[in-house]
Amino acid sequence: MEVNRVAFLVKAADDLKEALRSAAGLGVEDRTVAVFLMDLDLTPYAGDEAFRELLELLGDLQIEVFTNRRPDFASEPIRYASLEEMGALIGQHDLAICFGGSGR
Repeated sequence: MEVNRVAFLVKAADDLKEALRSAAGLGVEDRTVAVFLMDLDLTPYAGDEAFRELLELLGDLQIEVFTNRRPDFASEPIRYASLEEMGALIGQHDLAICFGGSGR
């Protein structure tokens, strides 16, 4: 099976930047990639320049980023989606890669 559409599911803040970098890596390989941030508070990243640069790179690569918690700051390319909406979107991908949430 050929994998062209990849979803990254992020449930732990400690894994956020690694997941975003991984998504960017697959985006460079001309894959369709989306990142789903589940129940993560993004407020601590509001002033984080490295985080902003990652978001800018993801935007340039046309990688969609979804969260079910509305950030308190301008956060392109992050968009809000309920968990139900995320579930439907994740189902459109060939592969889902999970980061965090395993007992942490």
